[in-house]
Amino acid sequence: MLNPFQRNQLIGYVHSHIDTRINPASLARSLGLSHDYFSRLFRNAFGLPPRSWLMRERIRLASMTKMVSQSGRKQIANEFGYHDVALFSRQFKQVLGRNPRAFRKGRVPSE
Repeated sequence: MLNPFQRNQLIGYVHSHIDTRINPASLARSLGLSHDYFSRLFRNAFGLPPRSWLMRERIRLASMTKMVSQSGRKQIANEFGYHDVALFSRQFKQVLGRNPRAFRKGRVPSE
């Protein structure tokens, strides 16, 4: 299992590189571990595969920005390493259950 120092190091790495397309291999390198070994440790520590956790963390941070910023969806998507706004919106809705506009307005979309 990843120790608390390694977990904090990973979170710091992700936050400082949030505008790039981080992948599990780069996370493993940041800790000096092989990709396969890192993936096993990561799943045990976070309960998710690294790629899923990265998407959720990126969207979580984008949602906090979305709430306090007047920036548009495209600008926020770019700030968090998404060059495809449609992909950003799909993943935002997948993770948070609402599209970015509905999230900002604080309402749940009608079914």
